[in-house]
Amino acid sequence: MLATLMAMLFLLDAQMASASWQPLIGNAFWPYADEAAKRYVTAGPDGLANYYKELPGTAHGRAYLLDATGAELTRQPVSSRIRALAFGLVKPRQTEVRLSIRQALIGTAVLGPDGQLYAFVVEVQQRPAIVPSLGPDAVWAVLAALLVLALLCFLIARDLASPAVQVSLAARRLAGGDLTARALDTNLARRNDEFANLARDFDDMAARIETLVQVQERLLWNISHELRSPLTRLSLALGIARRKAGADAQSTLDRIERETGQLNRLIEQLLTIARIKGGAAVSMSEAVDLLEVVAEIAADADFEARGHNRSVRTTIPYLATPATAIGSRDLLKSAIENVVRNAIRHTAPGTEVSIELELDAASRMAIVTVLDHGPGVPASELEHLFETFYRVSENGETGGAGLGLAITEQAMHVHAGWVKAVNAEGGGLKVQLAVPLR
Repeated sequence: MLATLMAMLFLLDAQMASASWQPLIGNAFWPYADEAAKRYVTAGPDGLANYYKELPGTAHGRAYLLDATGAELTRQPVSSRIRALAFGLVKPRQTEVRLSIRQALIGTAVLGPDGQLYAFVVEVQQRPAIVPSLGPDAVWAVLAALLVLALLCFLIARDLASPAVQVSLAARRLAGGDLTARALDTNLARRNDEFANLARDFDDMAARIETLVQVQERLLWNISHELRSPLTRLSLALGIARRKAGADAQSTLDRIERETGQLNRLIEQLLTIARIKGGAAVSMSEAVDLLEVVAEIAADADFEARGHNRSVRTTIPYLATPATAIGSRDLLKSAIENVVRNAIRHTAPGTEVSIELELDAASRMAIVTVLDHGPGVPASELEHLFETFYRVSENGETGGAGLGLAITEQAMHVHAGWVKAVNAEGGGLKVQLAVPLR
């Protein structure tokens, strides 16, 4: 755009022909041509050459007098453009002006004293610099034009980039778990370019992903729900079998009962995840005393841990304000309890799991930190720790079904909180859960 502006200034500059040549343009031009013809007829080529030197503006241009054959009468070299202009002048006082970026040609036909028709042509060379030809007053006009061009370029760039930014924001929302994120809006839908096609393709992909996830969650809910009835009947049948079986079968029945209980807990966890993800009716208006919840979990977990040569220690500093959150007590308890039980399972024998509750006044959040003294988690797997059915391999062995920490992550999400896991400096895994306070 700047180059276009410069070219237009070259072409349209009113002073391109130089101020000294202005008297020669238009009706005032032909007297100079008439005098040139007279000088040639009366004084010959030398007189004509001297007259050229008397003309104004010779510092910026050159004059030519051509006869009907196109020959320059002072024997100066003549370009084809000048000769073409001269041949086009066929009657007296006919004036032509031809402009180009490098030069301006002004020509007129004149009838000499000898009755011959001559063509008088002035060639004005374009000056190499624009600003000096415009003068100091026009510099500000050029600067203003550049500012307008800059603003126009900015608006064009923003218009070109806004669809890409829109698609990028929608992609981030989709990656963050918002399956309803779409890139195509009313303004973008009216476009018929590559960005609009990209937005449409993105929306088709997002809709497909949303459908697949919904089908998966619905299938998970249906399977979990349908499995509860057979498990209930299996438990009843197990009780009847215990009464009818002899002492030798009791150990086998005990094993069946343990596996049935494990399967029942697994289905309960699946149903919990399905309820949270599916937006099932869960009371989120309870006033939950986090101090009470943490103390209750710690007491139960410590009783369980001591049977495996482990312990649970609770650290709760003085709280100036109540640690009360608004939400579902059952979900919050399940979220914290899953992390604590996971820590008990992985901490080394003879060590303790510490649970700490503190309040962050700046963010108005209660932060529960659970630290064990186990082997920790490979750094590459930390970000996947809270995914559904994800299990960390431990020397070829895997523990759990990969649902407990997934429930924790979903519970924190619906409470507008967060959960993260890092490897502790002294060994072990440190998990922090943050819940907004009332």
